Amino acid sequence: MAADSITCARCSKPLREIEDIFAKVTGIPATEIQYNALVCVKCKKIECTDCKGSAHRALCSWCGGEVAAATNHNV
Repeated sequence: MAADSITCARCSKPLREIEDIFAKVTGIPATEIQYNALVCVKCKKIECTDCKGSAHRALCSWCGGEVAAATNHNV
């Protein structure tokens, strides 16, 4: 799914892809795209890091579930 079609549940802004420095340096394509967001493993709500603030590993703002880094495999 393209990052511009995935949005933050709080601010509705499209997510940005986070650059994979290892892939850039080695020239090996990354198999996982990471976004500037967290996704709840329970309710699947997505919150960008701008909205989540410095508490990146805090529980989900909606349901209190655990959160994980948002990638092309879980959003």
